[in-house]
Amino acid sequence: MPRLQRIHVPGGLYYVRHRSSTERAIFKDNDDYAQFEAILAHALEQFEIRAHAFCWQPGSIHLAVEIGTIQLSRFIQAVASRYVSVAKLRKEYSTQLFPRRHEALLIDKKYLPQLVRYVHQIPFLDRHTALPADFQWSSHRAYLQRTQYPWVTTQPTLQTFSHSAEEAVVRYDAFMQEEGVSSPRLFAKRPCRDPRIVGDAPFVVTLPRNLAIRRTSQTLEGIIDSVLLQQGVTREELTAPRDKKRTAVLARALITYHSVEREIATYTAVGRAVNRSVPSLKAAVDRYKRSERHGHLFRAGTLQSAWPIVTPMLDRK
Repeated sequence: MPRLQRIHVPGGLYYVRHRSSTERAIFKDNDDYAQFEAILAHALEQFEIRAHAFCWQPGSIHLAVEIGTIQLSRFIQAVASRYVSVAKLRKEYSTQLFPRRHEALLIDKKYLPQLVRYVHQIPFLDRHTALPADFQWSSHRAYLQRTQYPWVTTQPTLQTFSHSAEEAVVRYDAFMQEEGVSSPRLFAKRPCRDPRIVGDAPFVVTLPRNLAIRRTSQTLEGIIDSVLLQQGVTREELTAPRDKKRTAVLARALITYHSVEREIATYTAVGRAVNRSVPSLKAAVDRYKRSERHGHLFRAGTLQSAWPIVTPMLDRK
């Protein structure tokens, strides 16, 4: 089956998991952990990446990172290859250490606290420890201010709990005691159907348009039905040649905006469906978007319930 393309979003938040082969562990002793962290810290600075959380297990590494302009895959490859080189110098590994492709999920930043909690709860979920705070090889203790990792960025997460440093740590600790989920894919209540993304409809719409994803599986007719229901306009009023009622004009503008914005239909296709010219539709959208009364309707999430998102496009290479 063809692999899905990597999704590269500058400034994006990602959850990364990289596993070893079944024959060899990534880490055998404390020196391995220390060597890997030294390599990682250097690479984070080199690639301008922020690490929000980590967890190291003998056979896997887990990271919550916020990338810059350089693709995440280059960072992961650099860290893995440098660590493998060190391992080979010690002549302790006779097989490939990272035979699998690393896994990466693009995650809506509003789920940053949940992602940090998930990463820190991995040892507990895998039954390697009774309490996350008892596990040495994660950044959880840094959030509790019991140890320091200069290359771990804790402030963005802690500030979601309180702007008071002491209160933030207390609330974070209480948050960690709450039950989490078994996978980051469960963060969103209305999850995107693209397996590479954790987020809902408004988040997907904000992603760069050059990404190989389809914004929605909704049709133009579905958009029309949703807008007519929302605005209380009939199909006859929508398409009447001389109907200039404000409600009908607003409905046509909304249909145009949501169809074009979500790449469901072109201006020309919308014009044919509502019996209006393209210039008149563009003018109506522009006027209502700037309106104090109606501007809030011209946002990605206003018809969120109407969109079953997202059909992924496969990498055919």
